[in-house]
Amino acid sequence: MATVIKTFSDLQNLKSINGVSLDEINRRGSPGESADSGFLGHGQTIQECLWEDWKTVRSMGLTHTELANALDSIWKRTPENEDVTVDPTPLLPSLAAQMRGKLAPQILRFESNITEGTQESLFYNADAPQSVESKFGTSSEISIRNTALDCIGLRLNIATGVGCSQADLVRRYGFYDGGDANADRLDPLELVAIISGVLSEQMLQNHIAQLEKSLQKAYNLRKAVIETMIDNAKRISQPGFVPKPIPTEKDWKSQNQNRYTGMESTTPAAQQDQSSCMLM
Repeated sequence: MATVIKTFSDLQNLKSINGVSLDEINRRGSPGESADSGFLGHGQTIQECLWEDWKTVRSMGLTHTELANALDSIWKRTPENEDVTVDPTPLLPSLAAQMRGKLAPQILRFESNITEGTQESLFYNADAPQSVESKFGTSSEISIRNTALDCIGLRLNIATGVGCSQADLVRRYGFYDGGDANADRLDPLELVAIISGVLSEQMLQNHIAQLEKSLQKAYNLRKAVIETMIDNAKRISQPGFVPKPIPTEKDWKSQNQNRYTGMESTTPAAQQDQSSCMLM
């Protein structure tokens, strides 16, 4: 039977998921195993990762089920590459109750990306394959943006592949595709901001930190390119010269920073309803 984590007590007493030991899940989630950057940070455990997101979701007065249902509702009905007005009130009723009916409709844009390939779930048990889908098969990924938030470069990538989608993982375990080590994780604070236009101070602080990290890595890559060219120029006249390869855009993307680039707004500034966003 598939594991379903329903309460903080379930999480605290967790020994395995779908019969897979936590040690094995930690190994699969570490950098260089299931993904280059890893789903878990160095030394981070799956319990610590889940615990942080459970606390975050509870601090917003929401549930994993509510967020998973909102994900399912959005991606299944939204046309690709079109701006669509979405009412967040029925999607996030708990938040709507907190805001006392002040949630405004949001303009969202979705862009899909289909990639051939497979990726095993961190929680897959080969001895009990019926417990959870093992692979995404042809993996579909949807990029979701709130046009009023393009000015801060906020977007999320949502896996909706065959079998177990990210919404399923959120619903079953409160798993948002790993911790901060994974730049493409489905951050619950950012998810709520995009759907509702409600911005929390913590989300903004986290987002700024990620942007600063992205900027530093962009600088480091450019610096590496120039240093490599200088080194090649100094040695090019030497016998047996072998040039060092120049770092490329592929190297940049391998650092999982593409999430914060190319974020030009597709909506004219005059049409963007900045007033639809608010701080919690």
